[in-house]
Amino acid sequence: MTLNLTQTQINSDIEIVIVKNKLIKSDQEILELLKFDGSDETSVLLQSQKKIYVGCDDSKPDNIAIASSIAIRELNSTNFKSATITVDTNLKEVLEGLILGNYTFETYKSTAKKQNDKIINILVPTLDKDTTNIFQDTVDICESVNMTRDFVNTSPEDFYPKIMAKEAEKIAQEHNLECKILSDKYFQENNMGTILAV
Repeated sequence: MTLNLTQTQINSDIEIVIVKNKLIKSDQEILELLKFDGSDETSVLLQSQKKIYVGCDDSKPDNIAIASSIAIRELNSTNFKSATITVDTNLKEVLEGLILGNYTFETYKSTAKKQNDKIINILVPTLDKDTTNIFQDTVDICESVNMTRDFVNTSPEDFYPKIMAKEAEKIAQEHNLECKILSDKYFQENNMGTILAV
């Protein structure tokens, strides 16, 4: 998934609309026919209008993140290649939902689904330093969470301590960090028996 933070409208295949507090502002008639009322964790795809509507009962951060994750899953179930979402508030939560909701782990599946790379244009009212920092910090954290999910989901036969140490060194090198790999000897010398027992 490619995320573009923008202040200007970009043509996209489809628009993502998060309906907060059940306040549906457009397409009311067709949404009513489809029994979409904007309730939490509900979504509907209107192909002819090229819109994905996602319900969110309120503006609580967790609910915004959940709504965004539902939106990306709905988008991934289509052949649309790009989407625009307008974000006036809660940029961090929208990003968390999009990135974390887009996560899949296909390593051990006999036929892994090919996930098409989607382009998400995030339309914000102002593109200042604070907005850019929130965007980059959230992307970095969420990508780290997804990398950790990969580690956890990987079988211990494939991700044993030696591999884990190599991965830690690689990450440290990529981000110009110091990495110290400790051995059993260190744990024994420092009376860390609980760690040794694992």
